[in-house]
Amino acid sequence: MTRCWAGSGVQLVDPTCVPDTFVEGIAEVEEHAEFVRLTLYSSRRNSDGGIEHIVVARLVYPKSVAVAINQQCRAFLAGEKPLNADVPQGVLAN
Repeated sequence: MTRCWAGSGVQLVDPTCVPDTFVEGIAEVEEHAEFVRLTLYSSRRNSDGGIEHIVVARLVYPKSVAVAINQQCRAFLAGEKPLNADVPQGVLAN
């Protein structure tokens, strides 16, 4: 399915097989050359009844995307219109 994401002007292919991932926290942010790796976790009860935190996703993206994510989240939290014009069009698009 191809559609234009709301307000972004970017044509995306949105396959149905990409799952949503629920996260409750950030375990680590790492820098690797020109990339950032974000490790995300969620909590669950273990067999002993205690709580354990399990890594559910690792996102790796260029530092320019980290800046765009920061801008987008700040705008969203402030109730402002997303700053879609500042979102990079992808590393391979150049």
